[in-house]
Amino acid sequence: YNPDDDDPALIVETFSDTKAELDVRRIVRNYKMGMKNRVVNRGKMVSHPPFGYKTKMVKRNGKFEKIYVIDKEKAEIIKRIYHEYYYKDYGIWKICKRLNREGIPSPQKKLWHRSTITNILHNPTYCGKTRWGWKICRRGRRILTSPDKWIIGDGEHEAIISSQSFKKTQERLEQRKTIGGRAVGSSLLLIGIAKCGYCGYSMFSKKDKRRNHHFYWCGTYAHTGTCKPNQIRQEVVDKFVIEDIAKLANSKAKKAMMEQRAKEKLVDVEKLLGQKSRALKNIKERLKRLLVAYEKGFITLEEFGEQKTILKEEENELKEECLGLQERLGKAGMSVDAHREFKQALGLFKKANGEANKARIKRILQALIERVEVKKRSIKIFYRLD
Repeated sequence: YNPDDDDPALIVETFSDTKAELDVRRIVRNYKMGMKNRVVNRGKMVSHPPFGYKTKMVKRNGKFEKIYVIDKEKAEIIKRIYHEYYYKDYGIWKICKRLNREGIPSPQKKLWHRSTITNILHNPTYCGKTRWGWKICRRGRRILTSPDKWIIGDGEHEAIISSQSFKKTQERLEQRKTIGGRAVGSSLLLIGIAKCGYCGYSMFSKKDKRRNHHFYWCGTYAHTGTCKPNQIRQEVVDKFVIEDIAKLANSKAKKAMMEQRAKEKLVDVEKLLGQKSRALKNIKERLKRLLVAYEKGFITLEEFGEQKTILKEEENELKEECLGLQERLGKAGMSVDAHREFKQALGLFKKANGEANKARIKRILQALIERVEVKKRSIKIFYRLD
């Protein structure tokens, strides 16, 4: 017997391997659909309980079911981490050092590390949500995915952190990522948002030890010497920025105008979306009438096909326009919220005065200002709502 001469056996083996591969793919698809359903529709955790929770067996409808409840001792550590990061403005490394110094064990019963604190701060489970798809396995290694790829649903477990505190923490994380951890921790007010007006690079702090003055100076020139020697005294820039924000905070007319402009933009988008939605509904009615006309013999099959193709193209165009307008509507709504938060930050700025509130003023400046472009003879402020 020569296996190379047995062609039917080769065909059967190929079909068997293909069927096995298709079965595996089907099982994986069903698993993903089931996990998504557990998270979105049922609010179930689909992994081991995170640090701060523990499992408990309860009897429901005559069956024992596993639920997740708060571990009070560990939950206090979670609350402390969120409180120190947002309200006390501690960095992640500082929180790690404090926990390790006090001998508080990490979830792995070891020392606390930066990645552990970061994962806790990013985890929506602590505000009552469930998530799936936040980590994938490739070649035997676990890889964390970006939050925009997560599937998040409302959980049935009790929250440790309020939704508002979690949202503010995410904003602070994003802010530190944009500005930089060292810039946030710097004693100078505008480090991280002060940019060179010639090259756009961040301005660094430079101290004149003889005269005891601080300067903002171009980072490109400091590192490579390829930009202009752009430097300006810290007091001059800080005074200009604070006075400009004070004028804005005291100008009720300008704040009202900015908020009204955002609301008008929201109304315009809603109006246009309504028009496109009505046009889309009209297209669907025309398609129904076209089908009725063909069934009753008023038009031929060829005429039916031509008109249907035209209407389908219009329908697809309107659907794309509606999706774009819905996205714009979401951004416009966020813009209104951003104006409201901007106004609140201005109110906080009026109350926060003096050297004692320097750290608070700095956080408010980072919330109000996107960047400050500095040249030798000019300073230009770009607010986050410009």
